[in-house]
Amino acid sequence: MTLYSKIRIIFLVAILLLTAFFGAYLFIHKSEYMHSTEKRYMQTSRIVLKHFRDAKRNQEAVNFDDKEFLAIIRNSAFDLVHPNDMNKIEKVLKKVQVRSMRRVEIQMLR
Repeated sequence: MTLYSKIRIIFLVAILLLTAFFGAYLFIHKSEYMHSTEKRYMQTSRIVLKHFRDAKRNQEAVNFDDKEFLAIIRNSAFDLVHPNDMNKIEKVLKKVQVRSMRRVEIQMLR
């Protein structure tokens, strides 16, 4: 083997190793970001439920319509969530809204 072919093989192996390392780094970083985003969504939904429970206890509002519910979400999530994520949170919490309100009503009955 010539010196040129040895250098070329070493160079190709180094590129393959760097590519594998960089790919693994991106995969781990993305999964950590997704986990932190999910935690933010859960924190936001807990804050919204707390507001809902307080309103129920004080009898200020028995029923929230969608606009009031989303206004509470926006006010509660202001510190936790980037504005670009609000649409995603609204979609998630609209799905969770029925389930969470039922849970709150059950807890209120206890």
